[in-house]
Amino acid sequence: MKIEFSSLEERAASFVLSDASVAFANALRRAMVSEVMTFAIEDVKIYDNTSALFDEILTHRLGLIPLVTDPDSFVPRSECSCNGTGCPRCTVTFTMSVEGPGMVMSGDLISQDAVVRPAEDNIPIVKLEKNQKVVIEAQAYMDRGMEHAKWSPTTVCGYKNYPVITPDTR
Repeated sequence: MKIEFSSLEERAASFVLSDASVAFANALRRAMVSEVMTFAIEDVKIYDNTSALFDEILTHRLGLIPLVTDPDSFVPRSECSCNGTGCPRCTVTFTMSVEGPGMVMSGDLISQDAVVRPAEDNIPIVKLEKNQKVVIEAQAYMDRGMEHAKWSPTTVCGYKNYPVITPDTR
């Protein structure tokens, strides 16, 4: 098996995997999607939501905002000494208080730990009209993509076969 990177950037990578079976390439793809630990918002307390979205939809959108961090700074909640109750080693709290009119964006989330933050500040969450507001407190923690798509560290992870063409010169 041989891996040659054609591009390796902060948020994207492309490589050629050769001398490996299709089954191995698919297993590698599945591991990248489901086994890598990443942070995501899981628990949300909504103190005020007068937006057009139901609380459940707002919470779902918050959960799907990709968060970046240094994974060595935290432990998964299931492996933490706090037994899953939430502590600074396994949990990060976000707060948000926004009043309309305007668009609520991922950059409006305020993290208690500067190491954990939204990957992009311009992800729209909900549009607020005049006199509407959203006030929340959210808990984020690390888990794997196999538990839920919000913990998947990749948005696109795929492979394709490159055919080997040998001309017949008869």
